[in-house]
Amino acid sequence: YYYIGNYDSSLKNLEESIKINPKNEEAYFFKGQVYEMKKDYKEAIKNYKISVELNKNNIFSLYKLTKLNYFLGSDDALEYLKRLFAIEDKFYLASFLKSKIT
Repeated sequence: YYYIGNYDSSLKNLEESIKINPKNEEAYFFKGQVYEMKKDYKEAIKNYKISVELNKNNIFSLYKLTKLNYFLGSDDALEYLKRLFAIEDKFYLASFLKSKIT
């Protein structure tokens, strides 16, 4: 559903997945993706944070948290960037953000 732009159905399926397995970090990541596409950045950040709580080494969620917080002007972007590069110091997606944030 996500790839054809049916975000409400995507969210419904992801919620069902989370009911089955509340520790499914990927479901929270993809919920964040859906909310980001819907431009509901508060909900996107909330779900990316849950994904990171479930797996502190989830570099994709950390990247999304860095990017969204940077574009929203939040000081939290630097903290997420530091956490990301502590795990993967050559993460290609975040390299361009590093020069802007630090």
